[in-house]
Amino acid sequence: KEKAEFSLPFGPRKQNILLLGVDSNGEDSDIWEGTRTDTIVVLNIDPKSKSLNAISIPRDSKVYLPGNNGIQKINAAHAIGGIKMTIRTIEDTLGIRIDKYIMVHDEAVKKIVEALGGVDIYVKKNMHYNDYSGNLHINLTKGRHHLNADEVVGYLRFRHDAMGDIGRTQRQQWFLRGLL
Repeated sequence: KEKAEFSLPFGPRKQNILLLGVDSNGEDSDIWEGTRTDTIVVLNIDPKSKSLNAISIPRDSKVYLPGNNGIQKINAAHAIGGIKMTIRTIEDTLGIRIDKYIMVHDEAVKKIVEALGGVDIYVKKNMHYNDYSGNLHINLTKGRHHLNADEVVGYLRFRHDAMGDIGRTQRQQWFLRGLL
């Protein structure tokens, strides 16, 4: 059996990469300032053991924010103090060091999916939701699908079921697996 090569652009040592997906503050606003992080995933890359592990942090998790900001939902860290507060909050909460971060918005996810020609994902259950003010329309049926860019964003943002944000974090991980 052939052994797959394992090379990463992040270097030869173990690293923690913070993956953040930000929301929007409305039209004509800076998506990188004052936005909440709706996706928070810590990726641990270990070239020595040739492993990649991920832990999702639900956006509504209650944490202590540094700088006398008290107990807040973790996704507020970026809105209050930007990337520096977000990283410090994650490091303090989990007792780890964040080496690098990647921050994306829905449009970046769409561009990645378009560049790949779609992503294969198994949709675990029917997902239907319409938010006309946010221009979000989700209409996915249970089963294996080759999702286009808009469908992927809907799949990733959906949280209108009994699982709420926990279900959304699962889908985010399944998407990352499908993307890889």
